[in-house]
Amino acid sequence: MAAKCNWGIFKEPRGFMKLLELTFCVAALAVFSTYTGTGSVTTQWLGNSTTTRTTIVDVYSFSVEYWFTASEYKFVPDNGGVIGKDSYQIHAEFYSGVGSLSFLYVLGIAVCYVFLEARLSQEKLRRYFIADFLLTVIVAILWLVSTAVWIKGALGVEDTVDDTYERFQSYLHCSTSLSTSIWICTVDKPSYGKLWGTVGFGFLNMFLWSSNGWFTFKETPWFGYRGKEDSRQTKPLQ
Repeated sequence: MAAKCNWGIFKEPRGFMKLLELTFCVAALAVFSTYTGTGSVTTQWLGNSTTTRTTIVDVYSFSVEYWFTASEYKFVPDNGGVIGKDSYQIHAEFYSGVGSLSFLYVLGIAVCYVFLEARLSQEKLRRYFIADFLLTVIVAILWLVSTAVWIKGALGVEDTVDDTYERFQSYLHCSTSLSTSIWICTVDKPSYGKLWGTVGFGFLNMFLWSSNGWFTFKETPWFGYRGKEDSRQTKPLQ
């Protein structure tokens, strides 16, 4: 049984690339699914008289979290609410779906590399290598598309949050200056660094899967056939 296990495959390029794909796929999903951005608007009411000024401070907070649905980023004052109505759940589901699919495929093909390849007949091995190459290319394309879709989603989250801030301040007739309003607003926006980090991981995964496409292609009979054709063409006539 031990003789049939090919653990040395992970020292070869296609096996080592699978380890990298697994590592950065998990990293992308971990960063993506744990993102939380918290912001707030502090409103300070200074009353109508500068001599008998009454100060009342209220803080309205909100969060932008995984799945990025409209209910996650909202301000709720006592006498009403202002809610960002755009939802980017579909964008998030597509990105995380591709990540989950990649994770499952890497685990499955790694098991095949170690335990299955040595047991396959020559004909089945040919089809197996072709399937691995084609699926690797498909996953690389999916990473590219899902990352592009998620860029639109991330930009939409930022725009919606900024728009919500503006509408909320307009709702309270806020100002940042004492000379123009008795409502003073202090804005604390969420950090988007981790959000854009998921975009970086998406492109990195696309690069890894695209690069591994070459190594998996070299295992297919198509690569060997091309080499034979080239040697035939360069062989001198007798």
